[in-house]
Amino acid sequence: MPAGVEVCEPPGTPGIVAVPPLDVVLVEDDDSVRDSLKMMFESHGLTVRDYPSGTAFFLAGTPPRAGCLVIDYHLPGMNGLELLAKLRGEGIAAPTILITGRTKLVTRLRAAAPDALAVLEKPFDAIGLLRLVDTAIGRPEGLRA
Repeated sequence: MPAGVEVCEPPGTPGIVAVPPLDVVLVEDDDSVRDSLKMMFESHGLTVRDYPSGTAFFLAGTPPRAGCLVIDYHLPGMNGLELLAKLRGEGIAAPTILITGRTKLVTRLRAAAPDALAVLEKPFDAIGLLRLVDTAIGRPEGLRA
């Protein structure tokens, strides 16, 4: 059995294999940014599930267990802070990195989301983002693929 995979045996269904948690859940409405970030994370050995909006995240069903959330502020429907509040309300406390393309918003986001690991302004340093994700999931930097 692969490392990190646990076997669950609820009554009546022995031997069901549980999927290990994802490293990153990415919520970004810009297709090119989302695709680029997903490719970057995966090229560094991280597992990723991505969504174009907070609504799509919740419509997908049971929220995946994630080591880190990377959430854009400007999303259709609910914005990144509203999504974060809803996630926290549902008991999802994964470390969160908020990203935004608006300079004036960075300071307000830091104040509005004090439990966020970081607030990054686009364009941001890719290596810096990878280091933050590594920190969030507790992975030593040297273990990147």
